Amino acid sequence: MKTIFLSASFPEPSRENESGPSYPSDIAAAAAATIEAALRAKGRLLFGGHPTISPIVLNIASMLRAGPQVTVYQSEYFRPQLTQEVQRLVDTEGASMILTPAGDDRKSSLEVLRREMLAEPIDVAFFIGGMSGIGEEFSALRRRNPILECLAYQAPGGFAARLGDRIDPICDNDSSVPPVRELRGRAYGSLALRALANMGIGRPAPSDEL
Repeated sequence: MKTIFLSASFPEPSRENESGPSYPSDIAAAAAATIEAALRAKGRLLFGGHPTISPIVLNIASMLRAGPQVTVYQSEYFRPQLTQEVQRLVDTEGASMILTPAGDDRKSSLEVLRREMLAEPIDVAFFIGGMSGIGEEFSALRRRNPILECLAYQAPGGFAARLGDRIDPICDNDSSVPPVRELRGRAYGSLALRALANMGIGRPAPSDEL
């Protein structure tokens, strides 16, 4: 089973200078389409349990009865704030939850979570919306696996839409490192299906959907 990593969140309006303009309805639509495409393709969906994305994962996994294909990472630091959606994903839908050790504070706890989560064997990564955490996950993935296929939606905005301009001095001077693949337009379902099919995951979307 191929592992599909999802890095996504809704940026806080007060932090637009950090993330750039973002469009919540597009973030929700792109996330839902990507989650559905990954699960229908019989992939394993891996994500960090962000509270704004977990409800979308829950809805799609429940609809498709695909909870066992989902793996959610959470930090012990956030255990008192574990959302009902993550709990239902695990207890009702059969998703796997991996708890990582708490750090001394929120920042260090997230660093531990990301380090352990991104050590997993990942076949393709999708980036949607988000703030600087998106960039941190992207850089960590690139350094661990420079040739990993990284796909960033453009229409939803947020930090993900700027990943193509991000320069990493370790990776981006290497001509063998592929550029970020920018997914343009709002046909999110077709974009996700086609991207996965190009990786040999699932079947290609019909040409009339593109």
